Amino acid sequence: MSNNNRTKFVTGPVAIKYSHIVEPDTAFNKTEYKATVVASPELVDQLTQLAASWGTNANFLKQKDGETLVTFKSKFQPKTKVAEGVEPRAKGFAWSNDTVRIAVDAQEYNSPMAGHGISLRLNGVMLLEVAQRAEGEAGPADPFAEFGGTSIDASQLSDSDDSAAAPVVPEFSGDDMPF
Repeated sequence: MSNNNRTKFVTGPVAIKYSHIVEPDTAFNKTEYKATVVASPELVDQLTQLAASWGTNANFLKQKDGETLVTFKSKFQPKTKVAEGVEPRAKGFAWSNDTVRIAVDAQEYNSPMAGHGISLRLNGVMLLEVAQRAEGEAGPADPFAEFGGTSIDASQLSDSDDSAAAPVVPEFSGDDMPF
């Protein structure tokens, strides 16, 4: 049923909104690597023209909070590359607002259940620039900085604290059950 239209391309620089590049997203019993980006006007034009030339809709362009978002997905971990002089994030490779290029494998599909559209497969991610975070922005900044105190790593917490011991639950068997 598909016309088997397929093309591969690399996006221009775009900002990451959400990503699962190193570890897959396992929500809803799926295992997907994915990158959601804020689509640049050039990317919107490119994808809209591609959809029009294949006679499909552009339902992969989503509007949220005044931004146009596009999600690229894969069942397999994408290739990753870092631009010269850029340090990748210690966890997750690329975070929100980092600038990347996405290697895309776009393929037309046409099925009775899913309809007629374009699958945007995530083949690779190149990290171009790491976003600098200002104090108070989402990220590693301390939300409790104005209150003082000492930070404690979760690994420093002990399970042997007697004041937080679990309550004792009486055991019942057979005829002793209260209901």
